[in-house]
This record gives sequence, structure tokens and C-alpha cells, in this order.
Amino acid sequence: MWLSPYYSKRSVPAVNTIFDEFFKSFDEGEQRSASFSPRIDIKEDENAYHVSVEVPGIDKKDVEVSLKENILTIKGEKKQENSKKEEGYSWTERSYGSFRRTVRLPDAAQGGEVAANMENGILAITLPKAKQPEKKQITIN
Repeated sequence: MWLSPYYSKRSVPAVNTIFDEFFKSFDEGEQRSASFSPRIDIKEDENAYHVSVEVPGIDKKDVEVSLKENILTIKGEKKQENSKKEEGYSWTERSYGSFRRTVRLPDAAQGGEVAANMENGILAITLPKAKQPEKKQITIN
């Protein structure tokens, strides 16, 4: 066996496991659904939290946004099929995948007036902050 300063006995079984898992799906005839994790940006200003989610190629009817107990959940599914038929050949390419992202928001997020808009593959969600009670000075008698 050739020895290298970069060789690790632990790395070989890990690589073998990756290949075994990949090829196992072909052997068993199982179809795995692809999943992906869209990027999320969260920004805060003095009045609201602004969440941007990159969901290119996904129609807004295939995206669901929910808020429960300050946990924002965004989930969706991508279904895309391209076909081309010409004399002598037929070509079809399919792309499927689903995602689910959850984000815990601070207690200051107010769930009643959430606004969501999707344009050019960007889902924009605005969650207004709850108004903070004003500080009241109490006089001591």
C-alpha cells in the first residue's frame, strides 16, 4: 500500500459509504426525491423583520408560508419538465425537488399583519414588529 501524508484510514470508509448509498438506490429500484435548501436572508429595521427567500423556477402556487408561535415556515415544491420532439429523436428533462425551511423569530414579531410577495424568483416576507409599551415613569410617594 502506498503511503501518503494525506492518507487517512478513516476517509476511505467514508468515501465508500457515499458511493454505496448512491448506487444502492439503483440496485433497489427506489426513486429518491431531490430536495434543496433555498437561501434565506433576514433583515431587521425599527418597524419590521424582512425575510427574503431565493426560490427560482418555482411558481408561487407551489410555495406555502405559515407562522405559528413565532416560527416562520416556508415550504414548497419544484416541478419542471422540458421536452423536445423532432424527427428521429425525443428529449425530455425533468427536475423535481421539495424544500422546507423554518426560522424562529424574536418575540417582537407580530403575526397578525404578515405580508408576502413573490417576484422574479424572490419570495419577500415582511413581519411587522409589535409596538413596545412606552416607558412610564412612576413617582414614589
